[in-house]
Amino acid sequence: MRCGASTAGAANRRRSGLSLARLGARRGAGRSRAGSRWVALVVALGLVGVVPGAASAVDGEDWWQRHLGVTAANQAGADGRGRTVAVIDQAITSVNVPVLEGVDLRVREPSFCASDGTIPAAASRLTYATSHGTSTTGLVARTAPAATILFYGVGNPAANIRGGGACEGGGVSRAIVQAVSDGADVISISLAGESRWDYQAAVAWAQHQGVVIVRGLRNDDSDIRDSDETARLNGVVAVAAHDAQGRFPGDPGVVGVSVPYERVTVRAPGVGMLIQGDRNTGDWAATSITSGTSLATPVTAGVLAAVWSKYPDATGNQMIQALIHAAGDGYGLEYDSRAGYGAVSLQRMLERDPTTYPDVNPLVQPEAQFDGDISAADIENAVFPPWMASETPMPSPTSTDWFPEPDPGPGGAVPGWVWPLIVAVVLVGAAVAVVIVMVRRR
Repeated sequence: MRCGASTAGAANRRRSGLSLARLGARRGAGRSRAGSRWVALVVALGLVGVVPGAASAVDGEDWWQRHLGVTAANQAGADGRGRTVAVIDQAITSVNVPVLEGVDLRVREPSFCASDGTIPAAASRLTYATSHGTSTTGLVARTAPAATILFYGVGNPAANIRGGGACEGGGVSRAIVQAVSDGADVISISLAGESRWDYQAAVAWAQHQGVVIVRGLRNDDSDIRDSDETARLNGVVAVAAHDAQGRFPGDPGVVGVSVPYERVTVRAPGVGMLIQGDRNTGDWAATSITSGTSLATPVTAGVLAAVWSKYPDATGNQMIQALIHAAGDGYGLEYDSRAGYGAVSLQRMLERDPTTYPDVNPLVQPEAQFDGDISAADIENAVFPPWMASETPMPSPTSTDWFPEPDPGPGGAVPGWVWPLIVAVVLVGAAVAVVIVMVRRR
C-alpha cells in the first residue's frame, strides 16, 4: 500500500528531508549515499531452534512480557507514546503481519545497503534478512506499542543467510546519523561488527544529540571477537540475553553458549522468544521460537521508550542512569562481568523519576578504552558528519578526520572565501610570466 510519505523528527535536531513510509498505511521513498567499500554484515541473532507456533500466539502475552510487566506498564501510561525508536537492521517485511498491525511504523526506502538506491529495505518474501528485521521491530512494538518506530535497512532483503549479503560499508553509520536527523530518541541495533572510523563518528554525534544507542553483543564465542567493538563503544548500552528464569545462554539447561564478553551493560529477555514467521516454510502467518541478543536488544530499547513516555522530561543520559540503577536486585550499581549491571527491570525503572539522576551518561569513560573506541571529548565535540551530505563523499577508511576540529574563528585558519582569491592571483601571475617570457624570446 502506497499512500504518501511522512517524516518524523524533533524540532531541535537537524533534518535532511529523507522520507519515511508508514508500513501498512503509507509508504514513501528516500535516497542516501553509502560508503564505497563492500562488506558483509554480521548478525548478532543466532537462531537456536526454530519451532513453528500458532499464528495468534504473537497477539497474546509471552513469558518475557509477563516477566517485565509490560501489559500493566502500558495500561499505566508507559507505552512509548511521544517517543521515537529507530531500528537499524537488515530488512523488514513489506506485508501486513500480526505483530506489526496498528504500529506507527515508518520504513525508510531504499536500503542503505547500496548507494544507487537499487536495494529496497522491505520485501514480501520471508528470508533471514526480512525475518531478522521484522522480529526486532516487532519486539519494540510489543514493549512500547504507542511509540513511533523508524526502520532503516542496511542489508539485502533477498539474503537468506546469516551475514545478510554483501553491502557497501558505512550503511549502519549513515543509518545512525539519519535516525538522529529524523528525531529518534533511542536507536536499536541488533547487528555486530568491528568499530569503523565512520561508525565512531556517527555514535559520537548521536550521543552528542542526546540519543540513546542500544546494541546487541555477539552470541557465539566462535564469532569474530572484534564484532563486539560496536557495542563496547563509550556510552553505548551493550545488551546480552537471559531466559525466563534469569539464566544465561550456556548455563546448565539453557540453549546457546557462554560468551566471555569484555563489557556488558545489562541482560534482557532473549532466550525462547516467540517471533513472527517461520523461515522453514516461508509462512509469515506462522510463528517461531528463537533466541539471541538480537531479541534482547529491541526489548531493552522498547523498555527505555516505555519509561521515557511516562517521564518525558528526562534526558537520554538520565534514561541510561535509570536503566542501570534499576537493573539487578536493587538500585545499587553493582557490576558483574557476566550480568553487567543486572537484568532490565521495567517495573523498577517506573518507580523512580529519571530526572532525579544526574544528566550524565554513566557508561562514558573519560578516555577511549580500546583502539577504535571514542572518548568523552569526542562526544562533547562531535559535529554532524560531513560525509553524510549526499554531495560529500565519505573519506577513505584510512582517514583520521573522524571528528573535525571546531572552526578556529578569527585569527585562526584562513577563511574559505580567501582561497579563491589566492588561486586567482596565482593564475594571473603565471599568465603574466608566460607573456613576458614570450616577448623576450622575440
